[in-house]
Amino acid sequence: MKNFKKMMTLMALCLSVAITTSGYATTLPDIPEPLKNGTGAIDNNGVIYVGLGTAGTSWYKIDLKKAT
Repeated sequence: MKNFKKMMTLMALCLSVAITTSGYATTLPDIPEPLKNGTGAIDNNGVIYVGLGTAGTSWYKIDLKKAT
């Protein structure tokens, strides 16, 4: 019974992460170049910075307040 509860909790956590991640991904604007294996950060003013990875040394800024 303990293992069943752990398994159900783990499944619920994985499902919630998948739903949350896909929900945010559909609202962000496109960047000029596809990005894979990069990094990102968001500041307190709602600005997202993404880059590196397959973007090389490029960094992109997405201002969420101006994007809408």
